[in-house]
Amino acid sequence: MRKQLGILQKFLKDFALTELRPDREVVKHAAGVVARVLSSLGRQYTVYLDGNGPAELKLELPKGRYSGGWIDVLSGDAARKESFEHPGGSKVLASPEFTEGIALRLLSK
Repeated sequence: MRKQLGILQKFLKDFALTELRPDREVVKHAAGVVARVLSSLGRQYTVYLDGNGPAELKLELPKGRYSGGWIDVLSGDAARKESFEHPGGSKVLASPEFTEGIALRLLSK
């Protein structure tokens, strides 16, 4: 349990936690998994995928430059980085392989 709390603390350290709210609009489709999102629209997004994958996510994001990455929730290791310029609208991201969940951190620059 302590290890999982440490992983959660490390994952959340870059977020302005008081600005995050539950968000049921950002993830439009998450093939084969359950997605849970906290966001500060246009600034920061944290997506937890419950299940096993890889999974393909269809996100609805505002225009901007985004960076972040996927975190293995069991080990706390970075699974893959993401960085992209987005014109706004739908964005499809494919997760890396995972078992028992993975988390995505996206920050807008």
